[in-house]
Amino acid sequence: MATGGEQAQEMEVPTLVLEVLSPGSIVQSVAGRDSGNLYLVIAQLDDRFVLIVDGQTRRVANPKKKNIKHLKLLGSLEKEQCSVLSDPKKIADAAIRQFLQAFCEKKEVDASACPNRM
Repeated sequence: MATGGEQAQEMEVPTLVLEVLSPGSIVQSVAGRDSGNLYLVIAQLDDRFVLIVDGQTRRVANPKKKNIKHLKLLGSLEKEQCSVLSDPKKIADAAIRQFLQAFCEKKEVDASACPNRM
């Protein structure tokens, strides 16, 4: 039982470390109605916003502009796969779905976040 002389412990608030998300980063949305979904970053607009796609609901032709504060970095594509991102307009949506599915199979990601599109 705590006595009046003891100081209350301050709760530690985790600080959000904003990493610069580069094309090829695999991220999870943590805010908004798309919360929990996995996406691939295809372009960085500035230091606050990136363009993300998942190959199904957000296709390369219509990427989502998302604030990096609302994303959690999970990993990135391998070097060979990143070379495909040099021209985002030439990426096939099927390839993006395959990248995300392969990432889910390799890493321990919540099953509800993984695309079951294959």
